[in-house]
Amino acid sequence: MSNSLTNPTVPILATAAATTAIAAYLNAKHHIHHDLVNGRGGLTPTQKDLDFLASRVDQKRILNYHILSEQAAKQPNHPALIFEGRTWSYAELMDGVTRVGNWLVEELGVAVGEVVAIDGGNSPEYLLLWFALDAVGASISFVNWNLTGEGLVHCVKVCFLPYRVPP
Repeated sequence: MSNSLTNPTVPILATAAATTAIAAYLNAKHHIHHDLVNGRGGLTPTQKDLDFLASRVDQKRILNYHILSEQAAKQPNHPALIFEGRTWSYAELMDGVTRVGNWLVEELGVAVGEVVAIDGGNSPEYLLLWFALDAVGASISFVNWNLTGEGLVHCVKVCFLPYRVPP
């Protein structure tokens, strides 16, 4: 009769099983196999991806706003946003983005190319503001909503610096 103290293969098998389980868990959590198969973490675009992006540029439809408006046209009643028990359809979300965009232009005078810093917590209003600024053609500077004091002041000041292309 042998046990793990006298048979050296038992601890080796247990170690191999534990290693396999850990490897499977890490692969499922971090998609390691997918990253290895696709190279560079799946960040290398395929020719199909490049062709799609080129067609969007040719159509001048590259903004998040454009994607939202297309989805609203295709499936207006389909859920687009679910937050804290409330659901917005694509049509409702598009209507909200349009109203916020009009407010930004008409009431606040936001113009194409203007840099607008936004900070805020996770909310539908934040998303509406983001997509509306995109629709207006403003450049959005996302500021961490946890920033206060000097860190927040610095981020806002950076928004007003002229952009210079590095040499």
